[in-house]
Amino acid sequence: MSAAASLRPPAALAAGEPEILAAEAGWGGEVKLGSWAPVRLRLRGGAEDLTVRAEVWIVADYPGASGSQPVRVPLGSYGTEVALPPGVEKDLTLWVPLNGEVEVRLTADDRLLARQPVRLPSRRDWAVPMIGVLSREPGLVQAFRGLTLSRQGLPVPVPVAELTPETIPDVGDRLDAFQALVIQGGRAAALTAAQRQAIAQWVQAGGALILSGGPTLAEDLAALVGEALPLRVEAATTGADLTPLARWAGAGEALPPTPTPVARLRPEGGAVLAGSPEAPLVWRGSVWQGSVTVVAADLALAPLAQWPGRAALVQALLKPVLSQWESWGPGAPGWGALTQRQRKEDHLAALAQLTEFVPPAAYPGWQTVALVLGGFALLAGPLAHGLLARLRRQEWVWAVVPALALANGLGLYVVGVKVQGRDLLVYLVSHITLDGRG
Repeated sequence: MSAAASLRPPAALAAGEPEILAAEAGWGGEVKLGSWAPVRLRLRGGAEDLTVRAEVWIVADYPGASGSQPVRVPLGSYGTEVALPPGVEKDLTLWVPLNGEVEVRLTADDRLLARQPVRLPSRRDWAVPMIGVLSREPGLVQAFRGLTLSRQGLPVPVPVAELTPETIPDVGDRLDAFQALVIQGGRAAALTAAQRQAIAQWVQAGGALILSGGPTLAEDLAALVGEALPLRVEAATTGADLTPLARWAGAGEALPPTPTPVARLRPEGGAVLAGSPEAPLVWRGSVWQGSVTVVAADLALAPLAQWPGRAALVQALLKPVLSQWESWGPGAPGWGALTQRQRKEDHLAALAQLTEFVPPAAYPGWQTVALVLGGFALLAGPLAHGLLARLRRQEWVWAVVPALALANGLGLYVVGVKVQGRDLLVYLVSHITLDGRG
């Protein structure tokens, strides 16, 4: 269905209506512009049993005319219908592409019940990679937050997001904010089948997946990629020699034999990065355009958790991902021309997009268009040529026709802007309800 909606502030909302108790965007304080992100909502029912439409609106401010306020334009909305019994609280996660400011709205029967802006966390530029960590141990996230990439000789921090099962989507495209995912502690096996399939799709599209080993490695590996990798994982053993791991990471600190279980990797292809072919400690294989890196030892358990060289190991694990981004960004050859061209294309796209929100009734009818074009053709054609022929000044046609075109354009501008006004008050909003079958 379609309805007209205004972005002007509404009147005070009635008491007893459903409420938006909380609205949070991103993953643990991280989002990335131009990519999908979750918006988690907590709603509470009002005084009566009601089915509401919970929507996340993406809006953007475009410069107005000289001296006027910016025009706030809705770029789109994503939502679902929710049944809210009186006083009942419900949690809801909606996925949206972050390319503007965010606002949450509750509506029912085309009536606005509640609205709330969402404060976005630190928004990362698309030219910086982002890493996601899904782990049972909070300390592992902190280890990855020390990552940096070198750009123009300066260290640039790499954003790292702490993931939870609730913030893993069930569609692979919605993980496009991340260039690498790290999974530890059997968390993959706790995901739904749709979430595991989404991660597999993300890897196939070019993502870098890192699995932290230990006793749950075989379960995680089977849940995510199944038989797609030439690697078998056997029962974990204790007392493994981790010296090759420290050597591969380039860390000066030695690693003692581990008292915790280390998975036994049996590769049938791929590349052994650390250890020997008989006892690999780090292995990497390709899955279509992406890659899967498997560490036999658990990065979140002793002795790696207390090892001073863990930061170097983390940097080595993500080196292929970070190296792709170190040579691209501000200062790189062609970067300035690209960003300048992109800004120009963004302005042109925004200008074209504005016309999509104007109601059809605001455009002139075909009769008006025919009158304007036909009148100009008649004036610049037979009438002008006839008059110039009568005056014996046919050579003036090269000046008369452009002058008439300029006068016609100025006339349309005066009529359209000065007389009709330049303020856009109403936008056309279309709601499309999906049935789950596409």
